[in-house]
Amino acid sequence: MKRIVVGLIGGAIGFIINILFLLLAPDLEIEVYIATGITWIAIGILISLCNFKINGILKGIMVSFLVSASSLVYTFTSSASGSIWTLINTLVVGAVIGYAIEKVISIITNKN
Repeated sequence: MKRIVVGLIGGAIGFIINILFLLLAPDLEIEVYIATGITWIAIGILISLCNFKINGILKGIMVSFLVSASSLVYTFTSSASGSIWTLINTLVVGAVIGYAIEKVISIITNKN
């Protein structure tokens, strides 16, 4: 249960960071922000629950790319510059929340 809460918080942090990226893009509908929030919360939960024996940063990047792959394809078909921003965003935010989630989980599990 603690891992899920950490994942939810990490996903919320990823959503906030992503909103800052999206503020640079002109004329986005509210649906984009809602979909982004749902996606990053799901990514946070998946990062916290997966048992890959790799660095937290790499785990965050890998899970972020796997979950965001479908939206990346859609973005690429409509805008090449948008897909570059999506790639950068997925890389940066995935690495940040992957590192943060792994660090918090290691602190929680070492206390008990």
